[in-house]
Amino acid sequence: INTEYMGHFLSVYFFFAHVFCFCVYNRHHKLHRQHQQQRHNLHTFHFPSTASASATAIAMTTLLSSSSSPPPPPSLSPPSLSPPSLSPPAPEFMRLLSAADSNCPGWRQVSTSNNVRLSVKSQADCPVDILRGSTVAKVSASRLASCINLEDRHHWDNMFLHGNDLEVVDEHTTVSYMAYRSPIRLVTNRDFVMRVSKCVLSDGTEVILANSTYHHSPPVSPNFIRAEIRDSGFVVQPLGAHRCRVTFVLQVDPKGQLPQLLVNQVFGRLSSVTSQLLRRLETYALQKHSPSSTSPSSSSSSTGGPLSLDTLISKL
Repeated sequence: INTEYMGHFLSVYFFFAHVFCFCVYNRHHKLHRQHQQQRHNLHTFHFPSTASASATAIAMTTLLSSSSSPPPPPSLSPPSLSPPSLSPPAPEFMRLLSAADSNCPGWRQVSTSNNVRLSVKSQADCPVDILRGSTVAKVSASRLASCINLEDRHHWDNMFLHGNDLEVVDEHTTVSYMAYRSPIRLVTNRDFVMRVSKCVLSDGTEVILANSTYHHSPPVSPNFIRAEIRDSGFVVQPLGAHRCRVTFVLQVDPKGQLPQLLVNQVFGRLSSVTSQLLRRLETYALQKHSPSSTSPSSSSSSTGGPLSLDTLISKL
């Protein structure tokens, strides 16, 4: 019995041993054939010709550059100054006239100094409020308005450092550069490049309007910060032969980075400066046009007299 069981056991053992050897051989044979096939493919690979290789390289370079390289940066060259129209834009004059109107809503009176009524209006996009100063001067409107120019400005504007005309657009419009002293310490001086336009209304009211613009001539100085002025200037209304009401509107964005504490100090100082400015303007106009004055008397600046608003609107 033991011999019989031993015979069956050996038969089963040799059977499984045969199956195992067959599987190992078959696996080894498949791996060998795959290795031979890879070697065959390597030795029989045909490289493309020089022309086709160059074309392929160019195509791949174009594809990679179009997909991975960033787009070219936009041009940083400043826009060229397009010559303003021969007549100033009427809507800007209307906005200045509206701001100068004492009945315009949104303004609040803050003080009265030297008979100058000071009012402010908040700006949504600027930390500094719009400032308006208005007073009655004992001089005619035409004589006072004739002093509002670069040649005479240093006589009545203490904050004005220097300035010059960059371009004479026409007899009523100039592009000017003006540099101003900061009203408080620790704040950098500001400069402006602005288009200054003049016109006169049918009732004799003279309007001098200033708006920032671009011009290639004045380089940005490290001692100044280029600020922006919008719809600002003077409105001089006649109140008879020897009196007028002069209103100064200042809407300025100082640019740069000013802490709120310094913003409040700048605004407070500007209020005081505005009242002094209007009084000094009146005094200088009286001295300039007095019979004993040696200063040249002229009712218009070197760039010509103001433009009639009717003519202004008819040209638009």
